[in-house]
Amino acid sequence: MEKFKFRSEHFYNLLKTQDYKCYLTNRELRPENTNAEHIKPLRAGGKHEAKNICLVDEIVSKLKRYYTVEQIIEVAADIIETRGKEYGFRITKKKI
Repeated sequence: MEKFKFRSEHFYNLLKTQDYKCYLTNRELRPENTNAEHIKPLRAGGKHEAKNICLVDEIVSKLKRYYTVEQIIEVAADIIETRGKEYGFRITKKKI
């Protein structure tokens, strides 16, 4: 079995599939601000294959590389709860 190689055609197809929006933030993506990351990080048992790749804004790239979406959301909620008031944000945690 040949090892998967993420190529430019994968990048541009995924950019279109994601409607030029970041997988995590929904921010607008352009090729110059976009990084490819694994949906399920490799260190969490994810595989390096096309269906496990998403595109994210470079600002959140390192987070997505090492952490699951759930872990990122938990940290983001803690940050907003702790420092959000200084910037006009607040968060209410509710179990859904």
